[in-house]
Amino acid sequence: MVIKKLASLALLLGISSLAGWAHAANKSPDKIAADAVRAGCSVSFFEEPLQDLHNPSSGPLFNVKATWHCRDGEILSIDSYEVNGSSPKVVTVFYWQNREIVTLVRWSVNSKAADYVGDYYQVFIYKYVRSSKGANIVRDSTAMKAFPEGWDGVKRDGTPVIYAFKDAASIRKRLRAIQLGQ
Repeated sequence: MVIKKLASLALLLGISSLAGWAHAANKSPDKIAADAVRAGCSVSFFEEPLQDLHNPSSGPLFNVKATWHCRDGEILSIDSYEVNGSSPKVVTVFYWQNREIVTLVRWSVNSKAADYVGDYYQVFIYKYVRSSKGANIVRDSTAMKAFPEGWDGVKRDGTPVIYAFKDAASIRKRLRAIQLGQ
């Protein structure tokens, strides 16, 4: 009986701790704990609605703004993911080696006029940097070169296209291969 309760508690704790390490859903996450990078901090994502004056009947479009928040009042802008044919969706967020913030963003494309039908992906990697001038979050452009943006879906001629980095597992595998941060 005690063993079952301990196993259940361990499972619940394990599941709840995963929320801070990775997130996957149809909607961009609202807030992800960033204790792995700095205790008491989190990454928040806010949808900024846009009004499409040329096509008011289209679905609501929005940009997604990523912001760093800490309990001590530190607030930093991380990035803004903008409409690119469709609204961006933050698919996955996780922390790599306690200093990198890795974000996977997807834009869905479902237009007969486009060369592709499916999803367009881009991996973003950021570093939290503290100096005597204060803290900042900067894109790690060197690391991002290992993750070219790309399509996942079908070309107009029916040829399938597969994007290699469309989930946290494939991104982590590539990070281990290039030994980012070592």
